[in-house]
Amino acid sequence: AGGRPYITFCISFGAYFLLSIMKTDLKTFRIVVICVIAIMLGDGLIKLIAQFVPQFAAMLLPIYSGIDFDAAYSNREVDLMESRVNSGIEIGGTLGLVLVCFYPPLTTINPLFFLRFCGMMIASFLILISGFRSVFGMLVIQFFVSLWIRRQYAQTIVAVFIAILGAVVLLLIGSLVQSLPAGAERVLSVLPFVQVDENKRDNAQKSSDWRFEMWREALSSNRYIRNKALGDGFGLSAVEQKAQMDSVFGDKRRTRGMTIQDMMLERGSYHGFHVETIRFTGALGLVIALIGLFTFLRYAYILIRHFQGSPYWGHVLFICLPFLIYPFSYLLIFGSYKSGFAQLIASAGMLKLLDNIRFRELAASRADARASKNQATANITDPKISFPSTPVRTQ
Repeated sequence: AGGRPYITFCISFGAYFLLSIMKTDLKTFRIVVICVIAIMLGDGLIKLIAQFVPQFAAMLLPIYSGIDFDAAYSNREVDLMESRVNSGIEIGGTLGLVLVCFYPPLTTINPLFFLRFCGMMIASFLILISGFRSVFGMLVIQFFVSLWIRRQYAQTIVAVFIAILGAVVLLLIGSLVQSLPAGAERVLSVLPFVQVDENKRDNAQKSSDWRFEMWREALSSNRYIRNKALGDGFGLSAVEQKAQMDSVFGDKRRTRGMTIQDMMLERGSYHGFHVETIRFTGALGLVIALIGLFTFLRYAYILIRHFQGSPYWGHVLFICLPFLIYPFSYLLIFGSYKSGFAQLIASAGMLKLLDNIRFRELAASRADARASKNQATANITDPKISFPSTPVRTQ
């Protein structure tokens, strides 16, 4: 078992190749980006509704694998105060990225810009109730990277002061409100001065501890990764396949007495890009992946600067800005190799599409400059063009 990732990567490279040979212009690129945003928001909305309406989830589950399995089969809607709303990250993450790319970031937290402010509050709330600290941190990083890209250094200092003020507000909320949604308490648990449920704070802290322990266990022994140089491929062992099937169907008989990291390791879920990459393609694959990530970063920055000032710059930023962060977020925060990196390769095709547009614009600019130079030279050397002579003054 395990042939699906091979097909996924083939499709990703195929998508990259098709995008790299396409010839288009920025107006068409703008339409494509708008369609991508609409699909991402629509997909996120479907998943969000499914978590709160189990009947809707059960209806879509046979035709759409992105639906929450537990919601569909338990016939019980998610409880904000007790559970994390995982589906909130798609709408929240996409909406937040759209806002910091299409508008000056400070205007998105300024109530005077009402619609932008409301959009950022909705994005932040959805990410908070999802309980993913890494996604909320990513939104903050995108906010400050957008300020840096726009060279709004003074506004960056203002944003830092606003962040400090926001921390004070969170402290007041934590002291006045008896309980917050479970996901929000998990995200805010990283702030030591915010009052949250101690069990949730301890659970969030342990989630980092067992992740580091799991990485050490996977890399220091041959039990889970046998060939660390070239990887073990995408195939599943019999133990991994059985563990994954039990996890999907909620069968916990095999996992009694096991720690979280033991269960994750048995399923082949390492929650770390570098470890997952070594598991599937080895240290060699990790080096190649990192070279690719930093190459994409370089071209993303070139494209951002080239199209700056264009009326479609926001659309360019939406595609390029995440690539400035990926090399660091994949290694330091969270990244998936088997599924996430395949999607990243397909997305990089949009960078190549933009680079083709840039190349044609530069070629046209050089051709115009050459034509102007040739015309100026022709005007000087043409014998038919006479210049008025300067009259000689006589005394």
